[in-house]
Formats: sequence, C-alpha cells, structure tokens
Amino acid sequence: MIQTRIQRDRGDAEVDPMTKAKFISYFLEPKLWLFGLFFCVSTFGSYSMSYFLPRILKSLGFGNTMSQVLLAPPYVWAIIPAVVQAKVSDRFKNCRSWMLVAGCTQFIVGTCMYSQLPASSKVARYVGTFLAVGGCNANASLSLSWAQCSIRTQSKRGFTSALGIAWGGIGGILASTLFMVSIS
Repeated sequence: MIQTRIQRDRGDAEVDPMTKAKFISYFLEPKLWLFGLFFCVSTFGSYSMSYFLPRILKSLGFGNTMSQVLLAPPYVWAIIPAVVQAKVSDRFKNCRSWMLVAGCTQFIVGTCMYSQLPASSKVARYVGTFLAVGGCNANASLSLSWAQCSIRTQSKRGFTSALGIAWGGIGGILASTLFMVSIS
C-alpha cells in the first residue's frame, strides 16, 4: 500500500541502483550543486551562531553565567521562523526560494543589529541574536527539504543528500574560521 502511494505521488517507488554513468550525470548537474550551496550558506550562519553566541553575548556586557543563561531563548525562538517558513512554503506554490530569501534577510538584519548598534542598546542587540539564529536555522531545514522534494529518483535523491551534507560540513568549517575573523 505504501509503495503504491509513493508510486502514485512521485513515481519512484522502484529502487534505481546508482551506476557510474548516473553518478557522473548527477555530478555535472548544476541544480544539485546549488542545493548544496544553499545548505552551506545556511549552516554557515547556524554554526557561526552556535560557536560564537556566548562570545557575542559576553560582548554585549553579560557575564559568563548570564551569557550561558541567555543562550537558550534565541534557539527556542528559532522554532517559530522554521514553522512559519515550512507552512508558507508548503501552502503556496514556488515559494521556497522566497522563504530562503526571507531567512537570509532575517539573519543579515539580526547580525547587523547585534554587531553594529551602539553598546547602550543592549536589548536591541540581544533581539538581533534572536533574528540571526531564527533566520539561519529555519533556512537549514528548508534548504534540505526543498532539495529532497525537488528530486524524483531515489539514486539522485541519495546523491543530493550526500552532496548537501558535505556542503553543510564545509559551512561548519567556514563558520569556525571566517566568522571568528569578523568578530575579532
């Protein structure tokens, strides 16, 4: 019954084995690399915030203990942009790209708020961390799901998953080095 539903929905219930020719054709397809790049950019922001949010909060004037306490609320908030992006992108056709743009914009605005506002605007700078964390974390899940929903055959979907996760790792590596340079 499940295979019948998958076949009716996507037309790929049958497993298609990965061959060398398929691998090469998938490797040369720009759309798959673009999905990987989307995930890389999303994880770059997400890892940057994960690695450096305690340091950012400390630069806002909070002590070690308070920085650790204030670390959790932005991640709780991140659930809301992620759910909103998921609902909107599922409800309206061809809206996933606009939701990614919205998340990137939210991340950029949040980063500008916590890094560029005057030190006296502690609350506004802290609100900026909410926007930044929410935007990049919502984009990470959206970019992966968009890639998986756009690919029809199982071997191509598996290749796309592996490529996306590899690019996500690259985003983490970049975050640990580039973001550090920008806040020092």
